[in-house]
Amino acid sequence: KSGSIKYYEQQYTSGGQWDEYHSVYDSIFDYEDEKDCANPIIAHIGPIRLPILKPQPHFFQTEHIIEFQGMNTFFRYLSYRTIVPGTTLPVTPYDFFTLGFNSEIIPANSPLIIPIPYKQNPFANEQIPSDRIMDALGSTWNNRNFVLLRDTLNGMKKRLWAGHLPVADEKMQDAVNTDPSTAVSYIRRVIAVIHYLNSPIAPGPNRNVILSDSWDKFIAYQMQEMLRGANKFASTWLEELEFEYSARPDSDPDKAWVLRSVITLDDFRQDMMRTGLQVAGYP
Repeated sequence: KSGSIKYYEQQYTSGGQWDEYHSVYDSIFDYEDEKDCANPIIAHIGPIRLPILKPQPHFFQTEHIIEFQGMNTFFRYLSYRTIVPGTTLPVTPYDFFTLGFNSEIIPANSPLIIPIPYKQNPFANEQIPSDRIMDALGSTWNNRNFVLLRDTLNGMKKRLWAGHLPVADEKMQDAVNTDPSTAVSYIRRVIAVIHYLNSPIAPGPNRNVILSDSWDKFIAYQMQEMLRGANKFASTWLEELEFEYSARPDSDPDKAWVLRSVITLDDFRQDMMRTGLQVAGYP
């Protein structure tokens, strides 16, 4: 069988629109050193308050640790069990989604409902699994796990989570040839996303949550796929930069700084692979 599975994001507050004294302003993440193009380290720069943020609110976005883009992949995994190698769990029946996923099948007194949210979301019916899942990921009412993340980093995180190329090959090749600062910034951004996800603060209270067997197997594999994608992108384009700029004459004004950046970023890339990716308690 085939068909569409419908689910919707729950309403949540965008970056720069939070109440002035909301605790989200204590959890802002950005580059440790914005001006150092070879430094991908992400720092927790809170506590910070709205008056300081107001001149550049568009630079930060409300961040979901678990990306919505991962839901489609998870549903495909449940239906086919082909995404995670060696999976032995049974296939989830198609009728589970068509008949139950958007129906009131969770009892009103279920412990699945009672803990969340502390302020009831008027747009989510907690007896409906799809509403329950999306509200648990974060909403205007269930907002304790949100942080604010630099917009360019959040965008790159979404692409890695969805399994997309961080940057199109043609765009990267053009940057390598004609605009090395942009190429270096893209590589830095990819490594920075993995560093951010490994922050002990970013996952918040979700770190030790025990979920279903299906989700546990899927998310552990998904984390490794993100790491693999980040490493492949960074290593490929660091090699391209090194090849291109090593061959240029010493009089080229970009040669020295590009090659220094390649060495530094490759050190960070190797450290990224040694550390691995551990988010929300999944090694």
